[in-house]
Amino acid sequence: MKDLTLKIRLVFLPLLGITLGFLFLYSLVHSMFFLSLKFREDVLGCYVPFLLAIVLVFFLLRPTVKRLYGKQKKWREAYYVVFTLTIAIPTIIAQSYLSKATGQLTALEDINQLTQQKESKYYTLNRYHIDTTQLARYEEQQVYGKTSNELSLKVYILFPITKRYGDAGTIDHLYWMGRVYKKSYNGPTNAKERHFFFNQMRKEIQAEVNWTDFRQFTFLERMDTSKDREGFAQALRSIGQDDSLQTVVFKAHTEPFNRRMGSEFLWVFGSMGIGLAVSFVLMSYPKIEP
Repeated sequence: MKDLTLKIRLVFLPLLGITLGFLFLYSLVHSMFFLSLKFREDVLGCYVPFLLAIVLVFFLLRPTVKRLYGKQKKWREAYYVVFTLTIAIPTIIAQSYLSKATGQLTALEDINQLTQQKESKYYTLNRYHIDTTQLARYEEQQVYGKTSNELSLKVYILFPITKRYGDAGTIDHLYWMGRVYKKSYNGPTNAKERHFFFNQMRKEIQAEVNWTDFRQFTFLERMDTSKDREGFAQALRSIGQDDSLQTVVFKAHTEPFNRRMGSEFLWVFGSMGIGLAVSFVLMSYPKIEP
């Protein structure tokens, strides 16, 4: 019992304080200084919090853990991983929530009014046409695994958004609806089988495209300069158009606007609770070394 009390005082309570403090401070700084700027959302919302969590664990928790469990290396390494995830995951989810919650919805009569309004994250269109006959497409194939038996296919597809039916998208068209499709398969053992399954995945994706009514959506989300942006840029290059900062790619949503955040707010605290519970159980099991 004495050992457990010492562990709670020296490890668990500092972990709780660091997790809550980091969540609050990073979210505050992110919302005040970076959400309005054109940074990659995956960098500021995911990679930076994760790297900072590693730094916090290394400098603030590692010395105490090392002192309490000096010779139990496997336990120490497990602590570092679990503590990092406990700190990072709630903060990462919170940044996604903040990005969605603070995004403004702008109503446009048609897509050509976009430049006449202050830049927003979300838009509705009263009059529009999605030209599914003039699509731009790019695909990425990946073969991995020890025996090259795991396949992944990622397909980027863009459709021009125009004011009305009959307004064809030109080679310098600026407004596009983007969609990313992902398929994977595990099993092929040779080049012939891999070729066959890549073709099967292409057919499955094409069937999804054929059956989807892209004209039915409730609102559009302006996509940031995330990692998918390069895939869309490649799709535009495939039809002879150079990607530029003026090109705007939108993601279509079919859910009501007030449900765009889903249950992310609950998961901020849910993931924190799970991480703290796992940390407590893991921390309480081994004995403190003299």
